[in-house]
Amino acid sequence: MVGENLSAGIATFAIEDANGCTIEGSIYLETSLEEDVMHGVVIFYHTATQAVNIKYPHDGSKSISIFDSSGRLVLTESFAGRNHSIPVSFLAVGVYNTHLVGNDEISIQKFLRE
Repeated sequence: MVGENLSAGIATFAIEDANGCTIEGSIYLETSLEEDVMHGVVIFYHTATQAVNIKYPHDGSKSISIFDSSGRLVLTESFAGRNHSIPVSFLAVGVYNTHLVGNDEISIQKFLRE
């Protein structure tokens, strides 16, 4: 996938490794720190001081990873319900990326920890 002229919205991708195994999926691209809705996924954050709250439309296993602005993984959690809250008060003030994976979908979003 070439990252030129991409705009906000859903983009599909396929990745093939050296053994010929392929994974396909979709990803939501965003350009702001606003609340994001992708296939019914809602992450409430805007500016977080205590927690990031997730509302997901389906049961089943999901995982969320949080990365700091340098790309360092700072937290990974798995959950199965439709609602989940992640404490973020231990994080330093700054901008973080969230990678939410569930039901063969990936949602990448940002939040501001204040």
